[in-house]
Amino acid sequence: LQKITSVQQLLTDVLEVVHPSLHNVCSQTLSTMQSNPNLQDSATSWPTVFEVMELIVNRATPWHWDSGGCPEAYDCLLNLGNCQEVRFDIADCGASLSDMPGSVIYFTGRVLVHSIR
Repeated sequence: LQKITSVQQLLTDVLEVVHPSLHNVCSQTLSTMQSNPNLQDSATSWPTVFEVMELIVNRATPWHWDSGGCPEAYDCLLNLGNCQEVRFDIADCGASLSDMPGSVIYFTGRVLVHSIR
């Protein structure tokens, strides 16, 4: 976790700009967890307001919506690869976005049907 702290801090800072109310709720939750003796060790070592990280490596995803999470929450996709031809597609609005290395996409994965190709 320590090796990704700077990246997680950047993504947390971006969330504060794109969805301030979600950032505030997540920050308050993390603060509450840090004050709970049963959760304190885990909560203080976690480097971000995001509660889940999922790593997808060299993989396309079929059309889907994310069953976890709440509809108001944003998912954050960070492309750390080197493939130049990745597309992030959103069926609901017919969008096809270039997902270049280093790009960050925030979206509501619980609500929007999407795929990576």
